[in-house]
Amino acid sequence: MRFDKLTTRLQQALAEAQSRALGADNPYIEAVHLLGALLDEPEGGIGGLIARAGGNVAALRQSLSAAQHRLPKVEG
Repeated sequence: MRFDKLTTRLQQALAEAQSRALGADNPYIEAVHLLGALLDEPEGGIGGLIARAGGNVAALRQSLSAAQHRLPKVEG
């Protein structure tokens, strides 16, 4: 995959997902990292879409946080 062919917003979301994975000591970028980054975009983006579709964004964030805490961690 060529990173430069992706949109700027997706490049930023992937960079944020990588930061989240590193910050949590996870060895890989997982879908929960990317979805969390997309939900926390300052422009609203996907969070607004989910809310308008009737989804509970706060519950989704809690579920993502719990899923991220269950991921394997790099130690030592």
